[in-house]
This record gives sequence, structure tokens and C-alpha cells, in this order.
Amino acid sequence: MLHARLSTRPTSFRKSNITAISEYPPQLGDDNSNYTANLRDCVLALGDCGKQAAQAKQILHNGCADLPRIQRVVHHEKYFTLVSENTVREYKSDLREVIEPQVNELIERAEKGLRVLERREASLKARVESMSSRPASRLGGVNTTGMDKLEARKLQMLVSQRKQLEEELLVLEDEILNAERKPLPKSRK
Repeated sequence: MLHARLSTRPTSFRKSNITAISEYPPQLGDDNSNYTANLRDCVLALGDCGKQAAQAKQILHNGCADLPRIQRVVHHEKYFTLVSENTVREYKSDLREVIEPQVNELIERAEKGLRVLERREASLKARVESMSSRPASRLGGVNTTGMDKLEARKLQMLVSQRKQLEEELLVLEDEILNAERKPLPKSRK
């Protein structure tokens, strides 16, 4: 006996070789309960497929819903393009060719100046050491008894010269420390 829902249904197709479900002849050994159970399983499986398709659609929507905003954020446009990129590269290379030798020359001059200052510092240190190795009585206060005025004047000049050299030494040491703290820029190649 056919279930009431499985009767023939109206169709928009012409009556040719297309038949409805109820028109299929029943197979031997099949009964309606087995047929309806299989049909119910097919409907449930189709429902599961529909749910999975809906979930896949939702996942796809969540992944792509923000696409217009991201496109606006990521989109970049060149404004005010007055020269081509090749022209900019050419000018950069020309500038590099002109400026790099000058920068290298300035670096060499700075290194030479630093070497001169180091030599001057060494000579001033040597002069200070040689003056400090003299007897303290001659370098101390000027005693003009027993010396003529010319020697006393020379001694006073040497003492003042020593003080000036010590001050220069301190200034040079400060300059060298400052030069060592600030490394020289390296040329980019």
C-alpha cells in the first residue's frame, strides 16, 4: 500500500518518459516500511547536507564580508606623480655619484684631523711629563736670590707656559673623548 504522500504529483513536464515516484513498480521483497525508512534517511542526509552548506556559506560570508573595507584600507594610489620611477632612480644614482666622493673625502679629512689631534695630545703629554720631571724647587715659586733677573723671568715664562700647555691638554682630551663618542658616518654603497 502506498503512503498518501507518495502519490503522483502534478508536474509541469509533458507526459512522456518521466514518471512520478509512486509509478515505479515495487521490487520483490520490498515493503513500504523499508522504502519509507530509506526515504526518511535520504531526507535526513539531505537536511544534513543543507546544514553543512549553510555553515559553509556562513564561514565564507564571515571571511569575505569585510572584504570591501579591507580593500579600501589596503588600496593605495599614487597621487601627484610628476616623474616616472626610472627618472627618480637615475637622479638618485647621479646624486650618489656626485655626493659619495665628497663624503668620503670629508671622512678622510676628519680622520686625518683626528690623527693630528692625537699626535698633538701625545706631544703635549710628553712636554708635561718632561716639565714635571724637573726639580720642584725650580718650578715652584720664583726665588730671585742668587739668580739674575733674566733667569727668573725665563723660569716664570716656563711656569706660565706649562700651565697653558696643561690647559690645552685638557681641552684636547675633551675633544678626543667627544670625537670617540660620535662615530663618523659610513658611506653607503
